Formats: sequence, C-alpha cells, structure tokens
Amino acid sequence: MNYIYSGVPTYLALFLIWIYIAYDAYRLNVDKNGVKLNWYNKWYFYIFFALIFYFIFLLSKAFMANYQHPRIINEIFSPTLQTGDLEMAKMNYGHSSGFFITNVFDNSAPFNSLSPVLIFSSPKYTVGSFIAFKSSDENKIYVGKVIGITGDTFTKKSTSITIPQDMVLVLVNKDETILIPMKDIVGKLLYIFWARNFARIGTRVD
Repeated sequence: MNYIYSGVPTYLALFLIWIYIAYDAYRLNVDKNGVKLNWYNKWYFYIFFALIFYFIFLLSKAFMANYQHPRIINEIFSPTLQTGDLEMAKMNYGHSSGFFITNVFDNSAPFNSLSPVLIFSSPKYTVGSFIAFKSSDENKIYVGKVIGITGDTFTKKSTSITIPQDMVLVLVNKDETILIPMKDIVGKLLYIFWARNFARIGTRVD
C-alpha cells in the first residue's frame, strides 16, 4: 500500500488561482492602456499570496508527519480492511520528501525479524487495534492486529504464553502471530479514509 500525500490537490488549486491572477493582470494591461488594476493584481498581493501559500505548505507538512494514508493491498484482514481501502493512520514518526512518501504494507511476503525503530511514547492501542510497524527491511512497513497486550495469556494449539512486559502479540497473517516490542510500533490505523463502497468511508478501525 502506498502513502498518498493529500495536500497535492490543495497546492494545485492555489497554483492555478495564482496563474489566473497573473494572466488577468497581463490581459488588462495589454487590452487597455492605463487601466486601473484590480486590488488582486497589485504586486504586494502576489507577495502576500506567496507567503500564505508557503504557510499552508508548512502546516500541511507538519500534519502529514503525523498522519498518513496507507492503501490496503490484500485481504488478510477482511472484512475490516479490504483491498483498495485507503486508511487514516496516525504515525509517531516520519517526514516527507517533496509531495510524496512511498512505503509499502505487505503482509503477503515472509515475515523477517524486527529491528528497533522509534519508541512509541504514548501507546493508545488495545486488543483489536490495527498497528503499523517496521521490519528489518527499512523499505517496508507491516500492518498487524493486536490480539494481546502485556500480561495477557494467549493459548494456541494447546500452548499458552504470557505476553512479557512492553510487548504486544500481533496477528500478521491469518495463521501467524508474533510478539512485537512496543518500541517497534510506528503507527496506528484509525479509520477508513476512502473505500470503493462509500458506506464504509469513515468507519473506525481502532
């Protein structure tokens, strides 16, 4: 699933407005000599508009450092998460380069050992939460469903385990679970941002 930077349409719209204003000023001066320019055709308005544009850009960059829109690419967690869904995920890390960030959530590949990434300083997830975590492959992020937290006892095929301190038990595939240190968790899925079935848009998944 790819991260899509949702600020692009806003920047494009502002840029087109800016182009129109510049064209309007040019057209007026060409068609009519000595015409009085509209207030939005003055030079200081262009500077003001550029500053507003830059301010909005900085705000959106700060917001997108904490929220991303991962796209689901398989049916592992169906029916809650379905192929093509665009989720709103709160990330406790991250920065973007340009207009796009590209990462992949791919639970279909064999799962590798985890490596510490960043400390999840304010864990607000419970059993049933969908979380994002990094593997040893820095180019991929996995998504999993929390099925046990510290102190819980989990039994599978006559084998019981008690989840250690500062760890969670996560379902990463239909028949595969793994213990994950909380410091490896990098985000939490909150709700469905976009879906082919419009009725599912806005559905919380946390």
